[in-house]
Amino acid sequence: MKKNKKSPTQKQSFYGVVAVLGILALGTFVTIDQMHTNRMQDQMKKVELADSKHVSEEHNNPLSTESEEQEFFETTTEQIKESTNKPLERTNVVGDSAIKTEKKEVKKTEDNISYDGTTKLKWPISGNVILPFSMDSTIYFQTLDQYQCNPGMMIQASEGADIKSIAKGKVINVEKTSKYGTTVTVDVGNHFCIKYGQLKDVTCKKGDVLEIDALIGRVAKVTEFFTLEGNHLYFEMNKNDKPVNPMKYLE
Repeated sequence: MKKNKKSPTQKQSFYGVVAVLGILALGTFVTIDQMHTNRMQDQMKKVELADSKHVSEEHNNPLSTESEEQEFFETTTEQIKESTNKPLERTNVVGDSAIKTEKKEVKKTEDNISYDGTTKLKWPISGNVILPFSMDSTIYFQTLDQYQCNPGMMIQASEGADIKSIAKGKVINVEKTSKYGTTVTVDVGNHFCIKYGQLKDVTCKKGDVLEIDALIGRVAKVTEFFTLEGNHLYFEMNKNDKPVNPMKYLE
């Protein structure tokens, strides 16, 4: 008994159907994948568009730009104010003004130092003249046992007696010598200077401005050059750096 066989036409139809189904399945898969890819690309474009729009809005926002410009203007203005009104600069200006005022006051004080050379001065201390001024001739110095010129005069005084300024002046020198002991030289103006010698306990220093009757120091024990003459104040006056007779200027 013979088996029934499918005809060639039926076999070809079966394979044709299978091929069509395969093509449809592949097309469906490709379509789904393409849709998924398109969806992902759309989402990315939306994100990029949103970011771009956000940046554009921030950049072109008039309020934002105006706020930034206002902030910059205020900051710059504040910096200019701070630079212009620095306390240090005001302090310097005040300091310079104070220095100028101080210099002016010092100059004014020194301008008042102006002994005229004619006004009689009171004696620096009461006492006998032990040795007078003598530059034209020599006089005898007992302790030295010789004759010499004398650029000043010696006024007898007790040790410890106060010596005061007889004219307003500026102290230009304080020194100690073996002959005249501690001496204070005062510039009283118009090229006149007064020297006070044989002192101790000096109360002033170089640069000080002394008023009339200001304490200069006290009479010291006399130096060994004048032990026989006894304790005294050495008093000398100079004009243009040359000794002059004090008796011409004292009362």
